[in-house]
Amino acid sequence: KPSARQRPLTCVTHTCSVGRNRLTEEAALSFVRIEKQRNKLTTLGLGLCKIGPAGAKEIADWVSASTAITSLE
Repeated sequence: KPSARQRPLTCVTHTCSVGRNRLTEEAALSFVRIEKQRNKLTTLGLGLCKIGPAGAKEIADWVSASTAITSLE
């Protein structure tokens, strides 16, 4: 049983790789849209996801404006 002094455990994910799952553009962009708000992810793997030109533009806009993301695969 946690004592009154203990803080709840918080987990922040900095890397997420969902590539090779062949996600739809909508599913892949869901990760991007969440991260736009969180701004904590440093690496995102989207390889082999089915992202079209509009989705690629949205991702590029996010990457260029993000202060956290350092790698997009």
